[in-house]
Amino acid sequence: MESRPNSAGTSNALVRDRWWRQILGPKVAPYLFVSPFFILFFVFWLFPVLWSIVLSFQRWHATGSTWVGLANYRFALRTDATRRGFANLVWYAIANNVFQLTIALIISVLLDLPFLRRVSGALRVAYFTPNLVSGVTTGILFAVILGGGGVSDRLLSSVGLEIRWLQSVEWA
Repeated sequence: MESRPNSAGTSNALVRDRWWRQILGPKVAPYLFVSPFFILFFVFWLFPVLWSIVLSFQRWHATGSTWVGLANYRFALRTDATRRGFANLVWYAIANNVFQLTIALIISVLLDLPFLRRVSGALRVAYFTPNLVSGVTTGILFAVILGGGGVSDRLLSSVGLEIRWLQSVEWA
């Protein structure tokens, strides 16, 4: 469809464009691009968290629920297992962070010392290799278990099933 100039000399497409800009504002595109994140964030994170908080104030039965207020929290805080769990959590958080940060800081300072600069590359490789090896090992393990002729293929073929885990789009 052709756009004909109107009396002001502008085309209908420009008039339509201005009409949408007046309704939505000049900077609506970034909000439209970000909106899927916020929709998914609300549906799959924020709503479940808020709903679980509401449910924590109720007692559930086979026939329904009753509002009990803070009774569930009082019960949980009175048990020894909860107190022990909180104590373990605090101890783990403090010990893990203190030791991990201290050791990481010491290693980073040592690697930056002038007399170690020649070998610092090799030391960094030796320090970070376990992080890489675990990912590669996991990949190889999945290939051995799920790959063609792997352990799962042999087990499933013994009962008459044949599934190509890593070779087909549906199963991969």
